Formats: sequence, structure tokens, C-alpha cells
Amino acid sequence: MHTKMPWLNVWDALHSGYKDRATSLKKHIDDSVDIWKSHFDFSDDLNIEIIAIDGPSIHAMYISDKNTIQIDPMKSSSIAELFCTLAHEITHAQQYHLNQLDTIYIGLDAYYLWDDIHFDIEDNLEHAEYLNYPWEIEARNNEIIGARIYQQLLLGISYNTI
Repeated sequence: MHTKMPWLNVWDALHSGYKDRATSLKKHIDDSVDIWKSHFDFSDDLNIEIIAIDGPSIHAMYISDKNTIQIDPMKSSSIAELFCTLAHEITHAQQYHLNQLDTIYIGLDAYYLWDDIHFDIEDNLEHAEYLNYPWEIEARNNEIIGARIYQQLLLGISYNTI
């Protein structure tokens, strides 16, 4: 018997196409909660909102001050791809939970602390440059865990044999 994720929300405002995909994603996440918890250390009050996100290139995001992941089920071609995206965002939740990453706001400016190293992020920073920051490198490297969780859940392949 596994634990249900009380922090998982499917917004009722989604139209039926989104709602069907979101409901499917929610079921797969609920069915795999123990597997997610065995690979990541995130807080018990983490929220996941399955919603439509504006902007063609944003599939998901972690909002640290709300401890919330927002994920758009229509921005990926499959549940397996959504699990990879979710692993990326859960990595960010874990980084904040373990105080490895923090965002510091001073007035309208923000900067990041990664393992006590200060990083300024310029407003006009190219996305490709942002991907080179250490927290993004770790999150991308952990996307494979999402694929492995999907394989373990739906295909019955043990994580240790992948």
C-alpha cells in the first residue's frame, strides 16, 4: 500500500483536453509516490499544481517561496517525458529543502546562493547561459530518475536494473 500525495492538485478550471491529461498524470504520480520519495528528499508540504502554463517554452517551474511545482501536462508528448520534467523540478524542491540553493531578494533585485556561493542572474541572460548554473546542471542530470520511475511504475522494470 502506498501513500497518496495530499499535495497534488489538478485545477478544475482546465478544459477537458488538459483535464484528461492532467488526471492521467495525477494518477501516475499518486501511484508512484513511494518511489519518488525513495529517490528525492523534499518537504512533506510540497505542492504540485497541474495547470496550463503560459509561454510555449515553459513546461514546468518550481516556485520556492510557495514550495510549489507547476507542471503543464500538454507541453510534453508523453507521461514518461512529464516524469522527466517532474524529476527536474523536484530536484529544485530538494535543493531548496536541503538549503543547497536559496534565492535572496533585495528590493527588486534577486540573486541565488548555491552552496554559499553568490550568483547574480542578469535580466537579459540567455536561456542557454542559465542552463550552465550548477543547480540547473544537477536538475537536468536528475531527469533520468523520472524516466526510471516511469519505467519502474508502468513497465515493472526495477530501478536497479536500468
